Amino acid sequence: MSHNRNRRLVAIATVSAITGVLAVALPAHAAPVMIDLGTLRGGTFSHAEDINNAGTIVGTSGVAPSVWHAVKWDSRGRITDLRTLPGDESSSAFEIADSGAVFGDSDAKPVRWSPSGAITELRALPDDQIPLPRDMNNAGTVVGYSRKILSEHDLEDHAVRWDAGTGAATALARLPGTTDSAALAVNDNGVIVGRVSIQGGPYRAARWNTDGTVTVLGLVAGSTSTEAEAINNAGVVLGRASAPEPVGSRTIRWSPTGEATVLPNLPGGSGSSHVAINGNGVIAGHSGTGHGMHAVRWSPAGVITDLGTLPGHDESFARDVNADGTAVGNSDLPSDRDSGRAVRWAPNGTATNLGLLFGGTYSSARAVNDAGVIVGNATNARGEIHAFAWRDDSGVIIGRMPG
Repeated sequence: MSHNRNRRLVAIATVSAITGVLAVALPAHAAPVMIDLGTLRGGTFSHAEDINNAGTIVGTSGVAPSVWHAVKWDSRGRITDLRTLPGDESSSAFEIADSGAVFGDSDAKPVRWSPSGAITELRALPDDQIPLPRDMNNAGTVVGYSRKILSEHDLEDHAVRWDAGTGAATALARLPGTTDSAALAVNDNGVIVGRVSIQGGPYRAARWNTDGTVTVLGLVAGSTSTEAEAINNAGVVLGRASAPEPVGSRTIRWSPTGEATVLPNLPGGSGSSHVAINGNGVIAGHSGTGHGMHAVRWSPAGVITDLGTLPGHDESFARDVNADGTAVGNSDLPSDRDSGRAVRWAPNGTATNLGLLFGGTYSSARAVNDAGVIVGNATNARGEIHAFAWRDDSGVIIGRMPG
């Protein structure tokens, strides 16, 4: 869904053949539970990546040894195989829009599935060789860049928008002297942000406006390069600025009019990373503490809050934030990755351990929708990774029977 996260374009591999559907009606006094979403028949893993506001979840499921398919689970936990391009073997789904459009890949070729499940390959520009999509908005418009291979050691990138209907690639406007450009995020208004290099210089954050013009966003003192990586529907832009050590990389926020502000790190720490911004300008991410990383939330005014860790842990990471400011992610010990637990941080900062699947040892939350339904991945009693859903209310949670 369009929380303007830094998208995770990763190949996935991992879980079990499941059949029945489990509906769990929770009385008001019952503790919320983590529901195993299961896999396609023949698989031994599944992985959840995203959830939209209709409650549809997307990710990946194994179908045979070393073969996996993109899947979606509806709000009742029923799984659908999104399949592949003709002749391909494996596919993965990374992101779902509120319209139901899904973005992913098929044998490493970028694709988009329509709400009805029709698959379209997203191709490079005619003179380029490699398409590299990065984000999709709720209308199904995808943005990224198209790469031209000039020589063995010389590449040139061109910012691209792929049409929400046809999937056709259109090169975005280029400033005079631009030698490289990349689109990295798009909001629901069609405003696109990313980076440009002018006359071979360092990257500068850029915004492509709906009228087709390009705006280079402001620098911050001491920075040598910038890039914009997320934008909400109000036009607030997130990105990063690079500078020589000891300053290093910093999280930057640009206002809709282009003014840049450095977001603070936690006291005693250096370095921070944003992962998502909601429509109100609340930002989730993580920041160094001097002894590792902690999940943090920045207010619309830029005030940082340390979300802390679960008891006994010393690191945490936020992965997403929804409309009311609820953040999700994980908390763990760097020395024991099996200690990881999925976490929800309420708008007031209260942390909730989302628990484990039955017999499992690890869990991590990936996304949360505006209804507060959380999805992620966890090990089961057999040590396999399965997608899960978690909801904190007294309604009906529906998932797949554990295999």
